[in-house]
Order: sequence, then structure tokens, then C-alpha cells
Amino acid sequence: MTSPADETREPTPADRIGTVIGQRYKVERVLGEGGIGAVFLAEDLQTHARVAVKLLKRDVANDPIVLARFEREAVAMQALAHDHIVAPLGYGQSPEGDMCLVMEHVDGETLRTMLKRVKQPPLWGTLEIARQLAAALVRAHGLGVVHRDLKPENVMVQWRGEGRPWIKVLDFGMARLLVGGPGTPLTRKGAVFGTPEYMPPEQAMGQPVDARADQYAYGVMLFELVAGTRPFKAKSPLEMLQKQIREAPPSLRELAPSTPVALEAAIVRMMAKKPDDRFPDVATAAAAVADAGR
Repeated sequence: MTSPADETREPTPADRIGTVIGQRYKVERVLGEGGIGAVFLAEDLQTHARVAVKLLKRDVANDPIVLARFEREAVAMQALAHDHIVAPLGYGQSPEGDMCLVMEHVDGETLRTMLKRVKQPPLWGTLEIARQLAAALVRAHGLGVVHRDLKPENVMVQWRGEGRPWIKVLDFGMARLLVGGPGTPLTRKGAVFGTPEYMPPEQAMGQPVDARADQYAYGVMLFELVAGTRPFKAKSPLEMLQKQIREAPPSLRELAPSTPVALEAAIVRMMAKKPDDRFPDVATAAAAVADAGR
């Protein structure tokens, strides 16, 4: 027997398993969860394809900033349409009252999971991931979209013929659109958002950011792929932000002596504290990385 409290409480992600969302998507398992929602693997009962369904928690679904981020993610992904960006399949409120975003399911692992399994990938694998990630960013930046929360957790890796990686970027919930009207602010005044370990100094200080912010995060990710460790370690998010703002990264070649000199130079430039000292764009940065690997 269920009580009235059971009927009105927020469903846990586990509660969703076996249920049908939007009269179409049957939930099979939880792929991930966070503070504002969860992502599920589901079967599309019309096509029998596997899809990923992102649901907002009901207790935050009326927050205008959370809703704006959720809608921004759907709008940005719809506009981008790229081989290395997860494709959206539908967005809106389900008949059950849930705000949901349906996306293609990438049958693979996150770059973070890969890095736990393979601490330092071979250089050719790192260069291939770098090339594909840059292609996704060039596409986004060309359409006026800055991701602003680029990190290994937001990159999916599939493995294709001969063990070659194929990546897809996801989670554009923090994206900034540099074109069009101002829209709904995505942060409350004075708030610093994002992931401290990959955050550029200007974002850490709450300053406006442009595409060069993604370039900084791209550089940090490449540093981690080459060295097998992130450039900065800290005991708290605040300490990490201070290091992003003030501290130079350690020598990459001391951590990974076989690193080509030109590759280290390219990564160091991407991680410059001042945006003007970085490459003019990700395409130029990616070309420098590719040249370094030849």
C-alpha cells in the first residue's frame, strides 16, 4: 500500500527504471545523475532504438535559470548538428509533467572513464581525440556557441575499427550563445559556474567569456591526456580557482619526457592566463597540435 506522501514525493532515478516517459521511451537503466536531474538509457518504443533521456528533477523544474539552461542545451545541440556532437532527438514536457531532452545514445564511455582505465593514451590516440574535439568546437564557435563546461565527463568515446577513438561532445547546458538576443541570464549575479579543474581564469573571476574559454579547457584536457594527470591539484574548489587564476602549469615534458617540444608549446599557449595570449581560435590551436605530432 502506498501513502499520499509516496505518491507526491520526487521519484528517484531508480524509481524510473521500467517506466515509460512521454508514452514512448521505456527506461532501462540510469546512465548518470546530478544535482538537477538524471540521464537514462531508454528504448524508443516506436523505433526500438536505444536513446538517452535527460530529465529534470521536478523540484527544480520551476526554477527559471535551470529551465533556461535546459532549453539552451536543446537549442544549442539542435543548431550544431555535427559528427562529433551528440544529436538531440526531442525536447519538451512529457504528459507525465517531466521536462525531458531526448538524445542519441552513444554506446561507449566518457573520456574520464577512459583516462581512469588508460592513464596515458598513446600519442596517436591523444592526437586523434584532440583533432575530433577541435572539430566539434570549431563547429560550435562558428555558430556562436561557447560550451563553457568542457571536461572529460562531457566527452563520450566510442571505439571503432582497429581501436580508433570516435568522440562526441555533450552537455551544452552551460553554453553561451554569442549571437542573437540576450535571452534569459544563465547565472545569478556574482555566481561562478563550471568545473574548477578546467575553468579559465576569466571565468573563475566571473568575467565575460568567449570562445577562448573553451580553448583553455581544451588545453587542460590535452595536458591531462599527455601527462596522465591534471596540471593543478587542490584541496578545495576555491583553491583550484586560485591556481587557475595565478599559477603557471608544471612542465609537461618533466611529467611526460617523450612529449614533442612543439606539442608542449601549443598546450602552454592554449592555457595562457590572458585570453589574448592564447591562439586566435581553436582551429589554429588544433593545427599547431597536429603539426607537433608529425
